Amino acid sequence: MKLSLAIVWLLLFALCGFAQTSGVAPPQQQSPPKLVRVEGTKVSLVPPPGFVPSKQFTGYELAATGASIIVLELSGPIAQVTAGFNDPAQLSRKAMQLLGRETVTLNGAPATLFHLAQTANGTEYLKWMLALGDANATVLVAANFPRQLEQQYSRVLRDSLLSTRWDQSRKVVVDEGVPFSVEAQGGLKLAQQRLLNTLLYTVDGIVPAQSVEQPLFVAGMSISQQLILNPKEFSERRVFATESVVSIGVVDAQPVMIDGLSGYEIVTQGKDRATGQPVTLYQVTLFDETIYYVMQGLIGGRRATDYLGTFRAMARSFKRRATPVQEPPVKRPQRVKRH
Repeated sequence: MKLSLAIVWLLLFALCGFAQTSGVAPPQQQSPPKLVRVEGTKVSLVPPPGFVPSKQFTGYELAATGASIIVLELSGPIAQVTAGFNDPAQLSRKAMQLLGRETVTLNGAPATLFHLAQTANGTEYLKWMLALGDANATVLVAANFPRQLEQQYSRVLRDSLLSTRWDQSRKVVVDEGVPFSVEAQGGLKLAQQRLLNTLLYTVDGIVPAQSVEQPLFVAGMSISQQLILNPKEFSERRVFATESVVSIGVVDAQPVMIDGLSGYEIVTQGKDRATGQPVTLYQVTLFDETIYYVMQGLIGGRRATDYLGTFRAMARSFKRRATPVQEPPVKRPQRVKRH
């Protein structure tokens, strides 16, 4: 759950990194609105006019405006996932402010719609965030747009969020639409839960790992495009941004080349934030023009030698996909011809 909550806050901040153009009029609806399943999730919604599926996260975007919708599915009780959004002090630490909240009903089930403001990189953004779920699982659907485009996009994005439908019984290919692959090795298995375009690997394929003594490997990509001017410095700073690890030691980034992409590999030590136990942190960052990929391995310090080689092997198995994995076509029963 710690990892999941860290990703929630990270995505809400990263959403503010998209390009934007002021004075852009929202595209007009060209055809009757219809529910569309968000690739890689059990969630469907009616995308706003002009919004297209993102190649970098599970959701939709209109890149010219900086407006986007991100869908995030989490294992864990909704009360725990959303607790921070009712805490002004915690929001303030993330440069966010709660403007309002309301209870809504979606497909007969209660949900909460949060209205938030956030300042990032000198620009003020507004957000609608829909939270629905139960004691076992949570869905967050977050819409983000620059405040200067509030009149054009606030209502249309809010309406899109309120069209959300969540089919918990649906079977989804976990890496559907993810534009890269990593080979599970050393007894690790791909978890049947992902966070945006981040894949998770644990011993039993269950997230979260039960203790810091159990290995965790994650592989993901940036959710917004940005030009990294100093990749080595960025890689070292990225290590210190790891939410679950504190007291991180010496960081010495070494150059690597994987799948034709240059990047940096780092091995360092720290302490698990929750337990204070020593952990080894392994990280590889790879850079592809305005997109970067991050892979991290975490393991309790006493078992580092058991899994460091596995983490290295998995990172070096990274490959970009020319064609992302798609959901298998639905097999329909054939009609029997009667004579």
